[in-house]
Amino acid sequence: MQEGNLYPYIFLFAVSFISNALPFGGAPYTLIGTFYAKELGLVSVILITALGAASAKVVLYATGLGSRRLMERNKNYAFFERAIKKRSFLVALFITAIIPGLPLDDFLYLWGGAVKGDLLRMLAVTFAAKLLKSSIEIPLELFVLSIASQLTGTNLLSNVYFQVGAVAFFVAIGVILFVIDWEKTLNHVKEKITWPLKSSRRRSFQSM
Repeated sequence: MQEGNLYPYIFLFAVSFISNALPFGGAPYTLIGTFYAKELGLVSVILITALGAASAKVVLYATGLGSRRLMERNKNYAFFERAIKKRSFLVALFITAIIPGLPLDDFLYLWGGAVKGDLLRMLAVTFAAKLLKSSIEIPLELFVLSIASQLTGTNLLSNVYFQVGAVAFFVAIGVILFVIDWEKTLNHVKEKITWPLKSSRRRSFQSM
């Protein structure tokens, strides 16, 4: 590989890293990766974007760790301090790291840092999730872009309003996630799920 050929790899890694290091914002890195699929190869693009996206979460973890005193005042601190010790937290991290558009894994990394979660385990789970995400999204985006270019000839990546709107949307989602009382919300959901079952058991007992 010639030295000059390294620049597309470095650029794609940098875009993936920066996009995922910005809390609740950033460019659509997998979409940018699609434009390099023919030049670098689909497998290389998938690996580079996944590695850049996963390694960037160290920045968010460090941000949460550095903001620990501030986040201790948040009503969700005790909840995440307990949740981080459970396997379900890693499952939630894997799922949220795959979901396109919504920066839910950013939210979990900020809290993971604040409550001093196991960073290496979180990164391993995130890399697996981002690898799966890139493996699904990039081929799909290649297909969609090829059709869209034939029909409209429009490139959303060059649309400044689209980019600004996307970042504003992600920031708004991030603010909402911090305002929500997650322990109260989850308890309310559990009550909604278990109430019909309890009601059914009560009726069965009364009919005996």
